[in-house]
Formats: sequence, structure tokens, C-alpha cells
Amino acid sequence: RSFGDGSFRCAGRSVNRGFESVKLASLLEHHAKSATAGELPSLNRVFGDGFLITNNSIYRAVRSLADRAGYQFSREQNDAYRVLPLSQLEEILRSKKIPYFDNVTVLEDLEKRIPRATVWGDISDNLKGNSVFHEGAHAAARAASLSSGGADVSSRPELRALVMLLEESYANAVELLSIVDAEDQVHRIFLELNSYVYMLNDRVHLRNAETLLGRSTLLRFLVLCYLYANFLREFSDSRGGSFDQVLDLLASLSPESKTKLADAKTRRSLRQLSKVAFELNPRFREVTTRFYLRLSGVAFDVTGSRDFDFMAELSTSKSARAWFMSSLFDLA
Repeated sequence: RSFGDGSFRCAGRSVNRGFESVKLASLLEHHAKSATAGELPSLNRVFGDGFLITNNSIYRAVRSLADRAGYQFSREQNDAYRVLPLSQLEEILRSKKIPYFDNVTVLEDLEKRIPRATVWGDISDNLKGNSVFHEGAHAAARAASLSSGGADVSSRPELRALVMLLEESYANAVELLSIVDAEDQVHRIFLELNSYVYMLNDRVHLRNAETLLGRSTLLRFLVLCYLYANFLREFSDSRGGSFDQVLDLLASLSPESKTKLADAKTRRSLRQLSKVAFELNPRFREVTTRFYLRLSGVAFDVTGSRDFDFMAELSTSKSARAWFMSSLFDLA
């Protein structure tokens, strides 16, 4: 899915055939022994949360950013969020309360009823995952927007749309990039359950690009690719087109990467990765983006405002530069 609406999970929730036979008992054991406390406590009723905080550097960093921004996680009954989560995104960001629900107790009860008989393939298609990773990324991105001055754009609806779609693109990008840490079956099961964007087949390309460019520059690249997708714009790799504009902006943000960005091997790798952001159904993106902006009171039609040059805005805006240079992109 493109937004926190609970209606679409990019790349689906179909069972990876290599994971079907993993025992629920084993997953519950990993969940229990990975519970974290101290400065960054895990959500013990979110299946796999502690494991991901412990073993996934990006998941952990996003949680830390949301925590430092003052966000809390709440199990309070929230029917509106359960029914139509997208309608509650701005309220989540205003109240600084990220909803979640208990999807562990039911599994513990199931294991007691039929010990060591249940495998992941029995339950994966019907088990509801939480959205704390995606919503936490939204929280971190909004906090950075406020601190950089990027959210104070009420007089220009196109800039409000840019800020909101940048935040969404950041949430998409960090979820995608988190795949690089998913080395084993247990990690991949927990990450898929707790993510909207889950594209395991792109893991090798992502790792290679991270080696070539470094995590911060790669993450900026992915955010910009998703931004084009969320603005419903084409991403051209012709000379002087979108691809070159993105690399020029990256080079200005990170001058030390300029030589690497000009390298033919790096450019081939990034061209391949840029396609990932456009794998969501175009009609789905159009309907969801338009509804989200309208719901938030933003009078900007992404399909009817093609003349807005958001890349020119990003290239000249001090607040945009501050956002791209913030701790959002320091996810080591």
C-alpha cells in the first residue's frame, strides 16, 4: 500500500514457500527472547517487534527517531483506525500516539491448544500485522519537517502537498531498505508481517547499491523515487530527465558522492532500483494520494497540477535541504 490505510500491502501477503514450514512455536520463542527494555523498549504484544528492534538496524533507528520526537504507542481501542487507518494519520501525528493491537496473545493461545502443530503457512495469510514501523516513519519524518521549517507552508497548497508526500515517500523508502538486514527466515517473516513495502527480490540490488553509495545517499535516492511515484509523475532516464535531476540533487546534498554517482556501474544499479517505486498500481496511487490530500484539507490535485516543479523546489529550498540532511538519513 502507499499510505497507512491497511488496504494494500505492496508485494502482497502471499506466503513465501520457503517459510511455510517454520513452526509457530519457534517464532514465539524468538519473539519472547528478543523482548527489549531500557531506553528503547519493545512492544511485547506486537509479534516480532523486539526481534526487529534487536536485529534490524533501520527498524530500530526509526523507532528511536519516533521515540526521541515524543511519540508514544497505544493499545487503546481505536475503532476509526481499525476501520479506516488513513483517515487517522493526521490525528496520529497531531496527538503523537501511534495505535497498535495485540497479535501475540492469540498465537500463544493457539500454541497451547495444539502444541508444536502449527506452521507459519497455516496462519500467515490471515494474521493481521501492525503498522508501527510505517507510522513511526511518518512520525519521524513529520518531526523533521517541523524542525526544518518544512511544515510551515499553509499559504501554498502545493508545498503542503510536497511535505506530506515527502513524509509518505520516506516511510515507503525505509521499509524497502530495511530488507537489507533480513538475513534469515525468522527475520524475513517478522519484517514482512510488520511492513507494507516488502520486496525481498530487490534485496541483492539494494545491498549492492548500499555498498556503492552508502546508506544515507541511497535512502535519499529511494525517497526521491517514491516522491515521483506519489506525485504520479513519470521517471525519465533520458539525458537531463528525472533520473539526472535526482542524481544532481543527491550530489549537491552529498558532494563526496559526486564521483560515485557519475560512475556507470552505480548509475546502472540506481536505474534498476528506481523502478521499484513504481510497482504500485497507478490507479491505486492516484485514488489514495488524492483522497489523503483532500482529507487533510490540501487543495492540490496531483493529476491536474503537472506544472508544479517539485524538484526545482527541493533544489532551492533551505528547509528541504535541512530535511534531507537531518538524522532521518543517519540510520546506521
